[in-house]
Amino acid sequence: MPNPRPRLPQAVSRVLYFRNDASGRTWTHREFQDRYGFEPDGVNGYYGVNNTAVAHWQMKQEALRSHHRAVLDDLLNTLLASDRPAKTLNLGLWPFQAPEPYGFVENHLSLVETLAGELADYQQRARQKGKQLDIVIRYASEMSDVAKPSQPWGRRKLPDPEQAAAYRETFALVRERFRKRAPAVRFAFSPAIRADIRGARYDLIADYWPGDDLVDVVSCTWYVGREGDFAGAVSTLKRYVEEWRGRGKPFGIDEMGGINEDTGNDAMLQRMFRELDALGVAQDYLTLFLAAKWGKDATLEFLTRP
Repeated sequence: MPNPRPRLPQAVSRVLYFRNDASGRTWTHREFQDRYGFEPDGVNGYYGVNNTAVAHWQMKQEALRSHHRAVLDDLLNTLLASDRPAKTLNLGLWPFQAPEPYGFVENHLSLVETLAGELADYQQRARQKGKQLDIVIRYASEMSDVAKPSQPWGRRKLPDPEQAAAYRETFALVRERFRKRAPAVRFAFSPAIRADIRGARYDLIADYWPGDDLVDVVSCTWYVGREGDFAGAVSTLKRYVEEWRGRGKPFGIDEMGGINEDTGNDAMLQRMFRELDALGVAQDYLTLFLAAKWGKDATLEFLTRP
């Protein structure tokens, strides 16, 4: 298939995507390219550590289920058929089992180790063909944000030293298992960055830092949901980048979504790209989050037109 490249801002090295259909299935690379006119550099995926994952692992002796393998197989096959040397998987590793999601992870580290080995196998299959499959894990992304039913690992109060400690401790345990089985996999630190993450809510981010030796990429999720939030979201991102750039780590954005209430994806995303360039800090990768309203009327033509 042809491999057109998007016209990315200078600040962004690689653009990944997340979009799914009505059934929740992640789009293939070909579906994305047919819709938006360019081949992405990789894809965003999700893996929940919960009772379902444990039951599958106990029965099959494998961590990845069919829908995970569908995403990885498409990524690997696209890489092997492409003239590009590398592709990227950005994987959200979710402590998903309430009421104690971090404790559940700690009690099921053997599942995590199996997952690491299976991901390393995909990387090895790419290396055998002279290609590179870069995998970045964002453990408990948006961990300092408010806990909700769909995301039980977030903070429960302000401040929340118990949750912050549980995040740091299990981050280190998960990282250790990946270093053992999948040493080439990188780990990202990924708090939520939005207009409302300010004051005491912003100050919480530092409490979750697991340690310089455990983090490979300083990342985040970055969303603007309406015009009135734009300036605040940009201000929070600038503060985050300025305060964390001294650690000497590459930056990334694990999810980026833009819209003005319920329309205008392209216009908002284009403005967000301009602000990234204005920061003057290179982004190792960026994931365009295009599910639900975040991709409602997106064409991404601003990335492909001359």
